[in-house]
Amino acid sequence: MIRGVREKHGKSPKYWVGVPGKDGKTDWIRLKDTYAFSDQAREGDPIALYSWKGKIRGVVTGDISYRTADTPLRSWGTALGWATGLFSTGLAVLCCGVWWRLRGATHGRSSPWQISVISLAGILPGICVGVWVPIFPDSVGAALRGAGAAFAVVLLGALCCWMYFSRKERQQGDDIAITPRPGPAEQVINVFLPYEPEYSGKAHLVVQADGLAMSPDPTGRVARRPLPDGLTLVKVRHQLRTDPGPHISAGRSFHQYYIAECRAGERTLLFAGKKADLERLAGALSTTHRASANI
Repeated sequence: MIRGVREKHGKSPKYWVGVPGKDGKTDWIRLKDTYAFSDQAREGDPIALYSWKGKIRGVVTGDISYRTADTPLRSWGTALGWATGLFSTGLAVLCCGVWWRLRGATHGRSSPWQISVISLAGILPGICVGVWVPIFPDSVGAALRGAGAAFAVVLLGALCCWMYFSRKERQQGDDIAITPRPGPAEQVINVFLPYEPEYSGKAHLVVQADGLAMSPDPTGRVARRPLPDGLTLVKVRHQLRTDPGPHISAGRSFHQYYIAECRAGERTLLFAGKKADLERLAGALSTTHRASANI
């Protein structure tokens, strides 16, 4: 029950509502909303109080709800949330640029996780802290301490992930073990030569009785360009930054492209394709052309 309403007029009017407190005393709760509370409520009207973390956050009288001065939706909290969230995200972008300039350009293998760990370590806590700061802390100091603790935990987790994946990558090495899969005597395999200008646009390997050829046609019937005789598979490996061209992406697909190093005499040809297609390539070279595959 409302015990009274106080008003302080001025450029920004202020209102307090009195409610029963401990020992029969009246507790005065300051309202955040600046429209005339006294026009909507009177002494003796029923009132409902909503508390959270020991403080009254809102009151309801009649069909109208009012925010108190302790509402989580504070202007300083929103501004601080944007500041802490954008700080983390911006720092991640800066670290990505520095890493790419000083480390990424000379990294032996190009792997998506290298840049993903840095990005997620800044973007995810930035989003979480940006949402948490405007609502939960009751002071700027508490908000900054909470944000700092969150950043420290995420940084430690990102460092552990980086060390784990780096160690796993070093243990695995660059070469990939595959199992050759022999196919029909005549078939078309979806592999291509990304670093050979003379085979540009020809993304299908045609296996036929009179040799191997590249074709832009998925059926392999037109515009065939023969490959050198005596083609031998040396190994299948990850893409490296020492390759003569840019990293090959599978686009929106979750598949990853690998490189098959093949040799014909003194010439080295680098085929790119998915692992399953490279296994078919190894099978075609080992059966159709009796080429030895050193895998």
